Amino acid sequence: MSNQVRCLVIQIAAVSDVLQSLMALRAAKQLYPELEIHLLVREKNAAPAKKVPWITQVYTLPTEQILEPILRNPSDNNQAFKNLAKWLIPLAEKPWDMLVNWTFSEASSYISGLVPSKVKLGYSCRPDGGFYATDGWSHYVQAIVQEKIKQNIHLTDVLTTQFLTALQIHLGDPLSNGDSPVTSKYFFSLKLTEEEIERFPRTANKKWIAIQLGSGDPNKAWKPENWAKLAESVLLNHPDYGILLLGGPEDIPREQAFYNALTPELQTEFEDSHSMVSLVGDTHFDLWASAVSLSSWLFSCETAAVHLASVLGTRILNISVGASRFHETGPYGNGHYVIKDFDLLNAKDVYEVWNHVIQGKTSALADSIPKNVQVYKSRIRQSQDGGGVVYETVTAQPLDLENWSSMVLGHIARYWYCGWTPDIGKEIQREMVTPALVQNLRSLKETSEIFLKIYEKACQTAIDLKNKSSHLKSEKVMEVQEREELEKLGESLIQLDTLTERLIQIHPSLKAFLNMTKVLMHHLDGNHISEISKDAADSYQQVKEGVTIFRDWIDYTLKLIKPFKIEAASPPPISL
Repeated sequence: MSNQVRCLVIQIAAVSDVLQSLMALRAAKQLYPELEIHLLVREKNAAPAKKVPWITQVYTLPTEQILEPILRNPSDNNQAFKNLAKWLIPLAEKPWDMLVNWTFSEASSYISGLVPSKVKLGYSCRPDGGFYATDGWSHYVQAIVQEKIKQNIHLTDVLTTQFLTALQIHLGDPLSNGDSPVTSKYFFSLKLTEEEIERFPRTANKKWIAIQLGSGDPNKAWKPENWAKLAESVLLNHPDYGILLLGGPEDIPREQAFYNALTPELQTEFEDSHSMVSLVGDTHFDLWASAVSLSSWLFSCETAAVHLASVLGTRILNISVGASRFHETGPYGNGHYVIKDFDLLNAKDVYEVWNHVIQGKTSALADSIPKNVQVYKSRIRQSQDGGGVVYETVTAQPLDLENWSSMVLGHIARYWYCGWTPDIGKEIQREMVTPALVQNLRSLKETSEIFLKIYEKACQTAIDLKNKSSHLKSEKVMEVQEREELEKLGESLIQLDTLTERLIQIHPSLKAFLNMTKVLMHHLDGNHISEISKDAADSYQQVKEGVTIFRDWIDYTLKLIKPFKIEAASPPPISL
């Protein structure tokens, strides 16, 4: 390869995905300065990428005209495919050194399949047009993340690890140690007009809290009335802070509801003291990013603002409403907080959390908020502990089976794809283990042992299939006995898969292994039965090793709650 490594990154998902991709790309660019990064995004999401000085070129895709006709009828849309191929000509004229497709969608796989590259990551298409996930992390995303099985690896870490692993394989070890921070208040090259500057807060001696009023998903938004009561509590008790309201044109009704919920006398007081400023209604990226960068804190539900604040290094209080998956898409970095409530989260409890945080008294939170309110703090692990962000509980919380399984899956994924084996149960303490969890794990233990035997049998059967088929003179012409033996081995594998599916009905916690098996079987590679059988054996072996780790976690967790003998201290000698 030349000194410069030309890399095309496809990210035609939402703006939040673009922001997460930029964080991963920044880490790669710092470690491999020879990377020449080109980014393909949707037209409406291009602004963040265009404001990054180290991105060589940004291509914008008119998705509504190019991709949507294909997705509506992919089997009979020749003209749409021709339009896509024509649009891609400038991108396909010269093969890329690397193509990274981080959109993880069927639509994006067509683009990846049509653009030539020496190395491809993510979703793509085979020469025959069939869907193809090119690497292990893509298998994991397809089998686990997109099937909504709970796991605790942040998607930014998935992207970063996937890309850096490929770079190390193809380019060698990085030139630097990568200790430089990825996030920065100056991540983007922003420029405001004089009119936009006039809209900014004038009180320089205040610390500002940006509140993102809306959410991309209405089911994950907090009521404007709650935001208003939270803002009142902050401003009444902390006169050194100001409130900066953010939102697009679609959030103007929320802004009005916010102001209507304020106590009239207090609203007048806040306006007179310039303690509350609204930028709602303007979606201009430079203004939005400048406001988040200016702020000491961002208060937000699940929205792109969380990822923007993560990039800019602004501290985040993330209110997790509804079925959000903050372990995968929450605030990234050290010292952010997530508040989760499975009932109705009120402004008083949120204020109590933030107030304890800024006073450094989070250890006293348990006495100030209801038991059903869960509070997490983000932390970047040390490299010797595997790196990546982890959300640690601030308030004492019991560990249920779903959260326990998500920790195990994170461990297994790192074993599969990072070449790093963490200690079993390092992030579990004895007091987190509940009787309900113990009961579930005892029931799971027997099934996990059966799973192990199934995958051991499947692995050996695939090896037998490889050995028998490798001696064939022809796969088209063979003796009846040879054909019967091969068919019998194939039927044995089908029976094992059927047994696995039946066990999943009893213990859904093991579904991740079934999903991973299906994905790996879909991506078997080879031109002959012997080659495909060898690939199948390797796949069954991979899943078997994952089940082994799962079983070991069960043993470790059950051992934690076993009573242990405390030796009585010897009585002190008696002085006469």
